[in-house]
Order: sequence, then structure tokens, then C-alpha cells
Amino acid sequence: VTNIRSGGSSPIAGIVHALTLAVIVLLAAPLAYHVPLAVLAGILVFVGWNMGEWREFTPVQLRHFSRHYRLLMLGTFFLTVVFDLTVAVQVGIVLACALFIRRMSGIFTVELVSLQPPVLTYKLYGALFFGAAAKLDEAVSAVERAPRGMTVVLDAMHLISVDATGIDALRQLHKAVLARDGVLRIESLQPQPREVMERSGFADELATGRPAGGHSA
Repeated sequence: VTNIRSGGSSPIAGIVHALTLAVIVLLAAPLAYHVPLAVLAGILVFVGWNMGEWREFTPVQLRHFSRHYRLLMLGTFFLTVVFDLTVAVQVGIVLACALFIRRMSGIFTVELVSLQPPVLTYKLYGALFFGAAAKLDEAVSAVERAPRGMTVVLDAMHLISVDATGIDALRQLHKAVLARDGVLRIESLQPQPREVMERSGFADELATGRPAGGHSA
């Protein structure tokens, strides 16, 4: 904090600062025995107050952040004061993960672009991960209601990432398409989704028209 406020933000500044503190602690530590505890307490309070960044808690500053960010920051601060730093960090990490999952699941969307038999076209946006995979259920239901022999096209140009749960959701869609004697095609894949599909074997399932452990439709 002292380094940054003094303008020393480079790695070299941090190394020099750490070495200087180490020399002071090693050479001047015996002298601290003669410093009154009241003086050390005053220094501790002063340093703690300056590290608080209290201006960030003003209504003017808080309005710059989202409601979720304000909740996370104030909640972590409250837990630090009432309990201890360890509890605050643990709860803060859990809350941050929950808010991240909620935000990312809201970003993923499945958009019906065209329904012109025998082709059903969807566009995928965002990240298909465990927090958002359930949104493909609507596409599965649409396939189950569609005429037999449909070709389902997923435009994945804007699909940025896929995880194992997302692959499972795509497999369920593939099985629903095969059950209706149809074909599933995924187009314009980005590098990450393509790699995950190849490593999981789902790309081979699409190419052969066979679900995992199943038979050709």
C-alpha cells in the first residue's frame, strides 16, 4: 500500500521495499524493545486507518458499483469486523462464486432463429456451463414436438466456452434429435468448445450419428 501510494508500482519497487523492510527488521528489531507500547499502538491504529480506504464506503463511491458488488463488499467488511478475516474471506469467496455463476447463467441464451421444416435453427450465446445448461431443455422439448426427420442446426459462433455439464446437455439434445430420426449439426464452433467436444468424444458422436454407447438412428 505504501509503495503504491508513493508511486512505486513496478516489480522492482516491490522487491526493494521488501528487502528494506527485511533489513530493518533484522537490524533494528532489538531497538523496538525500548519503544513504549502506547506508541506502537498509535502507529498500528494510524496504519490500519490509512489502509481502510474509507472513501470507498461513501454513498458517492458506492453508487458507481453494481448492487451485487456493494452487497459483497459490505458483507465481507461486516464479517471482518464482527468475526475475523479468515471467516470473511471464506464467505466472501463463496458469495463471489455464487454471484459469478448467477451472472454467467443469465448471459447464456438459446435463440430460435428459424423454424422452416425440415430445418430447425438455434443460435447459442455465452458460456454453456453447469449453471446454464438447463436452458437447453427448451430446445429438447421443441425437438420432441417437431415432425420426424428434422435437421437441427446450432449456430455456435457466439458460444465462448463449454464444460462437461454443457456437453451432457448437448448429448441429451442429440439423443432427442436421433429419437425423431433427425440430424444435429453444430456450426461455427470457437476453439474452446471445439476442443472440449473433441476430447469428450461428442464430436465423433455427431459425425457418426451415434450417441455414447448407443446405435445408429
